[in-house]
Amino acid sequence: MADWLDGAELPALYSNYSFVDQRKRELTTIRDQIVACQSTLADANPTITCLAADCYRLELGKEKRSCEVSFWGKNECPDARFSWDECQLFEFQSADTTHLAAVASRWISDQAMPSSMRQEFPDLKIGELADYYENGNPIEGEFVISWNSMEHFYDDMNHSWVPLAKAFIAEMRKQRYDRKLRAGQSLWSLILSRSRRHGLEEGQAAVQFWFSDRGMSVRHSFEGASSEPQPAPI
Repeated sequence: MADWLDGAELPALYSNYSFVDQRKRELTTIRDQIVACQSTLADANPTITCLAADCYRLELGKEKRSCEVSFWGKNECPDARFSWDECQLFEFQSADTTHLAAVASRWISDQAMPSSMRQEFPDLKIGELADYYENGNPIEGEFVISWNSMEHFYDDMNHSWVPLAKAFIAEMRKQRYDRKLRAGQSLWSLILSRSRRHGLEEGQAAVQFWFSDRGMSVRHSFEGASSEPQPAPI
């Protein structure tokens, strides 16, 4: 603190105190190393962004492919998250910048498909959503995965009405609504909408289903107007 109050320049603070801008400096080193390993990544506009205080993120992107690298808490290894059209498809932790550079180069610079990435980097855990993107059905894939998440959500609950909720979801999926609508939740209710990503915008149309031992009630909203919950048989 004394050095700062005495007007010490940033290079001097960096030299004397390793904790000053620690994460920023670590990400700067990672940026320089991966570009040195894979020169094509220079075209991905590698940028370090300050999110808050000493919380920084290294971002790389080209066309609809991107990668974000950041540290979480006291983790010594950074998290690397890879997205297609702003939808995260896989992530991993690694202190090996050579490996990180290779993955980032294939994903961003070469626009490699997920199936190829699985073969080239068998350590990566790339889920089924990536297959929908590769096959040209990204929105359908995001919807399907959202219904999977809701099934897991109710699996973790032990209320007496959970079988009712799960049976309703199963019937809706049987009718292939999981290909047309996003499934989400508020508290323990099921919400269906056409929102591509998590979170509803103001006035966005949605239908909300509440389950209880007495059955199910339904509430809908559209362009800012909403209905009162109405009982509905299933």
